[in-house]
Amino acid sequence: TFAMAYDSFGQAAGDTNGTAGDGGVFTTVDDLYKWDRALAGSSLVRASTLDVGFTPPILPDGPSTYAFAWNVRLDRGLRTLWHTGRTGGYRSYIERRPAEQQLIVMLTNHGDTKRGDIARAIVHVLRGEPVTLPGRSIARRLYDAIKADGIDRALHLHDSLRAQVAPDYDFSESELNT
Repeated sequence: TFAMAYDSFGQAAGDTNGTAGDGGVFTTVDDLYKWDRALAGSSLVRASTLDVGFTPPILPDGPSTYAFAWNVRLDRGLRTLWHTGRTGGYRSYIERRPAEQQLIVMLTNHGDTKRGDIARAIVHVLRGEPVTLPGRSIARRLYDAIKADGIDRALHLHDSLRAQVAPDYDFSESELNT
């Protein structure tokens, strides 16, 4: 049984109808945890092989940040591996911090979510550092305003919220494109 998928505005979103391959892998947080532990224990793949696989290549245009199907970055000098997924209204995020033996997994059936921002907040919590919450979705707020009162009211609301000294909304390009 699958959870119904929803878009960013709470409307039912199409699913993949069991599409195989990319976008057709369905799993659970528990199974991803088992998979992570198997990778950490080298029972699936030798540690030396993973080390090569998790090292981004140098391309003709310069270094890459993508290796062995993972995005790779250094955080405080330690390798962090992450990947997102999306299909229909489903979204996923997985982040591995092998040296710290930390795993962050998010699986949702509610369209675009701030998975990367939430993951950064989780890391701050684990480190005992202050947390900055992600901004609220301006797209959702404007969508609701358009439905209720029309585009002119939504434009006025946008300008009003944007003018606030400390707005708690996300006005990023991706939000406004949504």
